Amino acid sequence: MKIVHKGSEEARNELPTLLEDAQSGRATIITRRGRPVAALVPLSQYQSGTKQQSLLSHEGAARGLWGENSAGTIKKLRADWRARPDGYRPDRLFPRSASQARQIV
Repeated sequence: MKIVHKGSEEARNELPTLLEDAQSGRATIITRRGRPVAALVPLSQYQSGTKQQSLLSHEGAARGLWGENSAGTIKKLRADWRARPDGYRPDRLFPRSASQARQIV
């Protein structure tokens, strides 16, 4: 089965035809400026796709990763980062809030 590629404008103008094609089992890739951004596929093909795995089965998998006192470990890491002579500060690379981000700039 050949998959058809359509630009976003063309797909918008031909939507009824593309829906009929999908109903007949044909898929269409929709592009924007030549790059694929979406797929219009038959519902049966969509439903048979890979489902997202639940994370509930991994609950507690990293327990103890940071030691018994994870908050204390993180505080020590931050203190070490602040003491580095090269000025490396991960907390500045990934600010916790918008106000912190404005202070960095």
